[in-house]
Amino acid sequence: MNAYYDRHSLRFFYYPHAGRNVYFSDSSDIVTHELGHAFLDAMRPDFWSVQSLEIWSFHEAFSDIVAMFNLMSYERAIASAIEQTGGNLEKSNVISRLAEEVGAMIRDVTK
Repeated sequence: MNAYYDRHSLRFFYYPHAGRNVYFSDSSDIVTHELGHAFLDAMRPDFWSVQSLEIWSFHEAFSDIVAMFNLMSYERAIASAIEQTGGNLEKSNVISRLAEEVGAMIRDVTK
């Protein structure tokens, strides 16, 4: 159950779950998250080999933000988030729940 960027390509896999295959490349959230790693690597290649939890965490956060910005480029997503939260975007909403289907599947499979 994985998708990743490895400096050569973006790689996406699938996993059988609940009688069907879940393809990680079907989620624009996951695709843009992995693309975020590639963007950051292009801008700061020196981050790639640093053995630091802070840098690894920054890489993940940056990639999540790229995915969120991508989702926020759709008027329908913004309208849905505002409707779901009554305008308080600190509450859980369609934008803050990135890759929810895959996360739920990983939870179900790994317990």
